[in-house]
Amino acid sequence: VPRSCFNAHTYVTGGFRARLTVWDENRTVESISLVYNGINKDFIHAFATEQYLQYKDITSNDTLQGALAVLAEEIVPDGDDALLASVEYRKNLALNLFYKFILLLNENVVSPQNRSAPATLTRPVSTGKQVFKSKPEEYPLTKPMPKLSAYFQTSGEACFIDDTLPLPNELFGALVLSTKGNATLAGINSTEALSIPGAAAVLTAKDIPGSNTFMPAPNDEEEIFSSGPLLYAGQSVALCVADSNELALKMVQAVKVTYKDEMPPIVSLDDAIEKKSFFPSSGEVLHVGDAETAVSSSPHKIEGEIRAGEQYHLHMETQICRCVPTEDGLEVQPASQWLDFTQNAIAGAVGLQAKDINMSVKRLGGAYGGKASRSNLIACASAVAATVLRRPVRCMMDLSTNMKAIGKRHSYITKYKVGFNEDGTLNGIIMTYYCDSGCSANDKEVTECIMFSDNAYKCENWQLNAVSLKTNRAAHTWCRAPGSKPNIFFMETILEHVAKALSMDPLIVKQRNLYAQGDITPLGFALPYCSIQELYSSQLTKVDVEGRMQAINQFNAENRWKKKGLGIVPLKYGLNWSSGYYLCTVSIFASDATLIITHGGIESGQGLNTKVAQVCAYSLGIPIEYISIKKTTTVSSPNSAPTGGSITSELNCMGVLHCCEKLKERMKPVKDKLPPDTSWKDLVAACFNAKVNLTAQDWVWPDEQPDNGPQYNSYGVTVAEAELDVLTGENQIVQVDILFDCGESMNPDIDIGQVEGAFIMGMGYWLTEKMVYDPKTGSVLNPGTWEYKPPFSKDIPIRFNIEFLTDAPNPLGVLRSKASGEPPQCMSCSTLFAVKRAIEAAREDVGDKSYFPLHGPATVDIVQTNCLVDYKQFSI
Repeated sequence: VPRSCFNAHTYVTGGFRARLTVWDENRTVESISLVYNGINKDFIHAFATEQYLQYKDITSNDTLQGALAVLAEEIVPDGDDALLASVEYRKNLALNLFYKFILLLNENVVSPQNRSAPATLTRPVSTGKQVFKSKPEEYPLTKPMPKLSAYFQTSGEACFIDDTLPLPNELFGALVLSTKGNATLAGINSTEALSIPGAAAVLTAKDIPGSNTFMPAPNDEEEIFSSGPLLYAGQSVALCVADSNELALKMVQAVKVTYKDEMPPIVSLDDAIEKKSFFPSSGEVLHVGDAETAVSSSPHKIEGEIRAGEQYHLHMETQICRCVPTEDGLEVQPASQWLDFTQNAIAGAVGLQAKDINMSVKRLGGAYGGKASRSNLIACASAVAATVLRRPVRCMMDLSTNMKAIGKRHSYITKYKVGFNEDGTLNGIIMTYYCDSGCSANDKEVTECIMFSDNAYKCENWQLNAVSLKTNRAAHTWCRAPGSKPNIFFMETILEHVAKALSMDPLIVKQRNLYAQGDITPLGFALPYCSIQELYSSQLTKVDVEGRMQAINQFNAENRWKKKGLGIVPLKYGLNWSSGYYLCTVSIFASDATLIITHGGIESGQGLNTKVAQVCAYSLGIPIEYISIKKTTTVSSPNSAPTGGSITSELNCMGVLHCCEKLKERMKPVKDKLPPDTSWKDLVAACFNAKVNLTAQDWVWPDEQPDNGPQYNSYGVTVAEAELDVLTGENQIVQVDILFDCGESMNPDIDIGQVEGAFIMGMGYWLTEKMVYDPKTGSVLNPGTWEYKPPFSKDIPIRFNIEFLTDAPNPLGVLRSKASGEPPQCMSCSTLFAVKRAIEAAREDVGDKSYFPLHGPATVDIVQTNCLVDYKQFSI
């Protein structure tokens, strides 16, 4: 049984062979061989079980149970490897695979309920449909079209930073990482590394000409190279610089790092809570009403704990930066979502000023928040090397280094108490979020915990507490839908728990608690355009939830070892503009009336440049082919905010729209004097001759809303269906139906792609992606996709249907649109709940209808052990 559909080794492998003598309905074993891998370090040959089965009738349940009892004694899994699945799971799996084999040998006499057990899950090619509405009269705005760079990217012609040809004297750098956390650096011996032909330097903290931090004030310092204290295994201690990347990596292996004052690291959240390892003043508290009284006085109460793990960003382009010394400073090409911030960090590290650091980036090979602040580490290291050595330096982290040195999505433990009525309506909620920030709280997301705590549900009384944990892990950072994705899952878990406590359908409990138009959120934000109740009812009808539930119930009744389940998650997601600020410029060339655009956003695959071009072409009434979007630089767009939060595309579109309006206003007096059929080219020429300024700039920085709330809310409903192999824990998502309020999409193709990508990334978080750490050193044990499992093509739902809400213009958005990058990811936990429904069906077969938490990620081994399978339940 593999961990994933692709690029994966198995948890346990079983190899079985049998020769039978068959007469009438009897099947006697003449010879049999049973071997296993994955139980311990050596292959296991189950000799005792083979001997027990010799000359026995395998159609007998007594024989089956006898063989299983012997096999259970023979299978003794090792338990000393953190990368292996649990002892319980591997033992279960060994027994269950044998059971599948026995059923195959008895296929003609197997009972109907057991007949589907031996088969693997059938996985056809994925299909899907996309439903949306566009306005041809507004094209190219609302036109479904590929990204402008799509063909360059798919053909491999698009250039990323590492595709830049090296200069003749260019050097390459690679980081040396600590292998221990919670220790002190005793020494670095680079003698052997520097003896390698082609080695240039090994740079340490003492070589930094400026400040040894890649997080400029007012942030807490995070050292570029450790000056002594080691806060986590994977922390940077030095940079090896050589004539090639291969030589730099070879130097890294030759550097000898020694340690002293070693202490046991705090790696797990439980340890941090037990030891009260909290960041000072990290707690945020929200009180609405009287939650304590509301809970204690409710006729029904529950309390529980739910967890969500880390997630590596897995951008295909890892962290990279290229620095070239010039006569007036540094030319820097960083893989950064935030040029202004990286510029400030580099200036501080090399002792220069912002004016001396010229930043530029054409595109990123993915980011998801991982290149907002964390890209500063490699950027500062590159800049220090270029400054010290006075030669161009390029530093690119390989995947392993990236996963060890850079933080991930924050992980959580959330504890809750809830009071509610007989009908499932909520009275009071008390929640405490324990959020692992790693070794630094610079990018803590406790605020987001509070912001997204309610999801789409109304409750009059809230008490929310958020605490940042300090652990010996890399400082965690923002990751697509930071805070919102795990915390919406926590709220969904609460509603599911309420439903189980009342023996009610979760669909009904959720529906009874949904917000209505005009309601007020816990943070005091009004919902003047709330449509979640209508969307919820509409989606349940459209995808025939009632009929599918009946079919699933029948399937589950007819199949003991295969189960199905439905998970349904509604969404309210607030988009706040006040943190976005960008400088946009539109310049028209008088010679041929083409134009260029620069803006403060970073194209990282989300289609930002394409939407900007569409808005410009729509506003000026010109073909999109007239427009070219140039790279982002700190010369053309200084002081701009990070690209993130799902707001960058719309705010830069707003800025460009404002530029176009300024240009049209300037050009209007000239245009009014020309014939109505004057071409765009002639109009531009006439304006130039009339001394009209053909360049316009706009500084976009929206004001906060009067209640400090979001600019608007996005809404959606997702229905996910899962199928589960109870014996192995393998599962697949059979169908996903997403109804999403995207306003009037500027480009449905791009927005559909954003919804699909966000959802699949979320599926990985909930079902397959699990970080593993060495509890003794804090080292990352799975820094690569052989052990860390992002979703691949066969993890895409078999039927993947997306519909945009039609005739739903957003009166508070840019050109009536809404964001699409992050909100849909928050509905991906519907897949986990679908799997959970299937697990519940398996548990009900053994008489267990109690509530149980299913933490994320619900990997195959966790899923199977939650099914409560015992070999004594097996029969032919």
